[in-house]
Amino acid sequence: MKNKQEIGKVIKEKVNTITRSKTKQITALGIIAITAIIIILATVINNTRKLKYNSAPEIARSMTYDQVQEGEEKITGTDYVTFDAFFLRDLNGDGIAEGIRGMCREIGQSDTLYMELNVVTNGYLEDGLITINGTNSYFQTAIPKDNEIAENAIGNNIQEIKLNTINNGTQKLLTGTICSGDYRYTNTKASAIGNDTNNYSKINSITLTGTHVAEDGTRTEIRKEIEFNIDWYGTAKAEIPAYIASTRNLNQEQDIGTAINEEEGTFTVIYDLGMQETNNILNIQKAYIEGEIPELNGYAPANVTVEGKNVTYTYDEEAQKFTAQKEAIVNENGIITSQAYDGTYNSTNRYNKFKLTITYPLEAYQTLGVDAVEIKLPVKGYYESYNNPNEEFKNPYKSNTVEATFIQTIKLLNGTVMNFDIDVGKYVYTPTRRYIVSKEKPLKIYNGISEQETNDTYLVRWYGYTGTDGQAKTMIMKETANGSTQVSDEFRKTDGTSQSMENVTTNVGIYFSNPVNLLGEEGWIKIYDDETDELLETFTNSNWNKYSASNPYKYEIPVKHIRVETSETNASSSLYVYNIKQLDDEYITTNYTKEEFENIQYIKSTLTGYLGASGMTTTHSANYEAPYGMATVETSKTTISTQETEKNMQIIIKA
Repeated sequence: MKNKQEIGKVIKEKVNTITRSKTKQITALGIIAITAIIIILATVINNTRKLKYNSAPEIARSMTYDQVQEGEEKITGTDYVTFDAFFLRDLNGDGIAEGIRGMCREIGQSDTLYMELNVVTNGYLEDGLITINGTNSYFQTAIPKDNEIAENAIGNNIQEIKLNTINNGTQKLLTGTICSGDYRYTNTKASAIGNDTNNYSKINSITLTGTHVAEDGTRTEIRKEIEFNIDWYGTAKAEIPAYIASTRNLNQEQDIGTAINEEEGTFTVIYDLGMQETNNILNIQKAYIEGEIPELNGYAPANVTVEGKNVTYTYDEEAQKFTAQKEAIVNENGIITSQAYDGTYNSTNRYNKFKLTITYPLEAYQTLGVDAVEIKLPVKGYYESYNNPNEEFKNPYKSNTVEATFIQTIKLLNGTVMNFDIDVGKYVYTPTRRYIVSKEKPLKIYNGISEQETNDTYLVRWYGYTGTDGQAKTMIMKETANGSTQVSDEFRKTDGTSQSMENVTTNVGIYFSNPVNLLGEEGWIKIYDDETDELLETFTNSNWNKYSASNPYKYEIPVKHIRVETSETNASSSLYVYNIKQLDDEYITTNYTKEEFENIQYIKSTLTGYLGASGMTTTHSANYEAPYGMATVETSKTTISTQETEKNMQIIIKA
C-alpha cells in the first residue's frame, strides 16, 4: 500500500484531471484545491484501510458504475462555469481511488459525495441552486453560510444548497455524506428506503441551476443534472429468544383450566411461538417456522392449527410435523402494504408470534396422574428479506436458521390450590428483558486472561404458594419428582439439544424471603442432601432472617442436590428459596472447547414442589451469555460544524 504522501499526490492529480479542463486554472485556485485534497485524502486513506473488509458483491457492483472522464465537468451552453459530482472508490485495491458515478454500501453505512463548482474567467454566477434529488438516500452535511453559500445547509436530509453570487476565479468544493436514513436513531437508519422494495437500487441525481452573467451582460441560463447509482444491501439475523419484550417465550405457562374440556373430551395445549429478526435493516419478506408435535403420554395429537394475521400453515398428520409462515403483502408498485412481522420492541427487534394449538384426547392427560404437565416442542425457523435486486447480491436474503425448544408447563396458575415457580439467573432490562448467567469467568480462562477462576455463581429462585386451601403438614421443594431419576441443571445449546450439568454445578449457599408468612413464628425449614437424605441445616425464626443476598448461608461442603422441607403451612401464603449455585470453570474449560462453550445458549433448571400429597414440576432457562459493554453518547447539538470551533457543547456518555 502506498504511503500518505504518495496517495496524496495521486489524489491531487485525480481531482485535477476530472474537474479541470484547463491547466492554467490550477495555479489561481491552488489554496482551495489543497483543502479539497486534504478532505479527499483522509477519506481515501480510511476507505483503503477498510478495503479488505469490503464484501466482493459490494466491489463488484461498484465496478459497474461509469467512471468519471476528463471534460465531463463542462456545462452545455457555457465555457465559463463547470460543475461535477462524483464518488471516490478504490476498485482494484491499488491504493488509487477512481471517480465513479455511484455508491454501493450496506444499509447503515455511508459514502462521501463530492461536488465541485468552478466559475472561471468571465463574469459571475447568480441565483445558483444545487438540488439533491435523493430517491433512496439522505444527504447529510454541515455546510455553513459563507461568501459562496447563501444559507446554512446543515442537517441529516438536506435537499438543496442555495448559493450567493459567485464571481469568476472561484472554485467551491462541497462534500456530504450519502446515508440510507437518519443515523441518529437505530430505528430510522433505513428510513430512506422505507417500505418500497425498489429502493435498494435506484438512480439519484444532483442538479445545478442558475444564471451566468458575462462581462458584456450576456445572460446564460444554466442547468446541469448529474445522475448516479445508489445501491443498498444488507443481511438478516433470526433469533428465538427466551423473552420477547417482557413476555416469556421459550418457557411458557398455561392454566390447566384452559386446557381441560371434559364435555368434548379434549386436552388443549397452546403455544405462542415467538421468533425475531434483530439486524433491522432489510424489509422482511417472509417469516418461517416448523416443528414436530410430540406425543403426550403415548397419545398422538387429534388436531393441530396455527393462527396469526396473514399466516398460512401445513400439518402432516402422519409425520406430526407442522410448518407456518407469514409473508409480506406487496402491491403492484413494489410497496409493502402489510408487514411480515407482528411488531417491534427496543427499536431493533421485529418479532413474529405464531399461535400453535395442539389438541390431545383428554385421557392423554388423565392417565398421567399428575397435576402439572410439561411438554417440549423443538422448532426451527428463519427469515427471508428483500435485498438489492442486482446479480451481485442474494435476493431474497435468507437469514440463519435458528433452532430452539419451547417448553409449555400446564398447571394451575390461579385459584385456591398450590402453585410452584422457578427463575434462573439475574433479571436484566437492556437491550432486552431477560434472565442471564454470565460467561465472563470461563471466557477469561479460554482467552488466557487467567489460569483459574473462583466463585462463579448463579442464582436459582424457587417459589411456592399454598393457595386458599393450602394448609398442609409440609411443603417440599426439590429438583426431582418422587420416584424419578435424579434431575440436574442442563446446558441447552444453540441447536436445541441439552446436556446435563451434573459435573458442572453444585449448591454452595441458600437464603429465604419472609418464611414467617408461610410457617408462622414456631415454624421451621430443613435442608437435606436429596441424594443421601443427610440433614444439612435447620432454620427457624431465630436465624432464618439472618441470611440474605449479601450474607447467604454457606454449606460446609458443596452439595449436588438439595431438598427443602417445611413445617405446617398457612393458607394463601408463599415462600421464596434462593439457591446459590457454583459453576466448576476448570471442568468446563477442560471438557468443552471454546467453540463448544460458545454454542451453549441457556442454563435450564427444574423445580418439583409438593404441598401435602399434591405435586407439580416446572422449569426455567436463563440466557448463558458473554458480557458486553454498552454506552450511549449524546451531544447538546444535533450537528457539529467542521468549519468552526464548537463552544459550550455538552457531551454526555452513559455506560
